[in-house]
Amino acid sequence: MERLVLDIGVRFDSVAFDVTSNASGEYDYSKSRYLTYAEPVDAKVKKTFQAFSPRVGLTYGFLSWLNAYASYGEGIQTPTESEIAANRCSTWCG
Repeated sequence: MERLVLDIGVRFDSVAFDVTSNASGEYDYSKSRYLTYAEPVDAKVKKTFQAFSPRVGLTYGFLSWLNAYASYGEGIQTPTESEIAANRCSTWCG
């Protein structure tokens, strides 16, 4: 039995959004109510999020039936379609 095992990996994630929205108002948190626009606002946003996500794990075998395992990994969290539509002029626009 190998006493020490190193596990290394990487994953590539790609998420594409093509959001079309038509807003007739927005919620004003300071006033606790919805405000309506004079004219509906159309928005179309196309955005792609891509990232490599590395991971590494290490297993040590103390006995044939007893192992210790430690790991580290990273990942991305993409916004939802509603977050993209609500923030169409933020840094996500491109």
